[in-house]
Amino acid sequence: MEILEFNNPRADSSPRVLLNALSGNCSISGNSYVEDTKRFYQPILDWINQYTCERQGALTWDIKLDYFNSSSKKLLTILFKKLHKYQAQGGKVVVNWHCPMDDEELFEEIDQIMDVSRLKINILKLSR
Repeated sequence: MEILEFNNPRADSSPRVLLNALSGNCSISGNSYVEDTKRFYQPILDWINQYTCERQGALTWDIKLDYFNSSSKKLLTILFKKLHKYQAQGGKVVVNWHCPMDDEELFEEIDQIMDVSRLKINILKLSR
């Protein structure tokens, strides 16, 4: 199992992704309003499937999304459902979502994702 990293610096619409199978540290940062959201997120979902079957180690996710559209929210919810399933089977998962202290709309979005995925997400409020 390897490190999965991808980023398109010329496209503000796609986030930077770093998934490290050795350390269990994972991050998604930037913006997410890619045209084909399912295609973009599929390698991440596949990586989670492989990691939870082969490695079965602790995972720490740091999410630093400034903006995401509704189709990205749907795929993020699927991602977090997978992590919740892994956690329910005994896997250790920590998700930290870094966001501006005054972004009430983002807090509501994260709460909705938590409700649907049933995964606890730590909201880390950052001053601007």
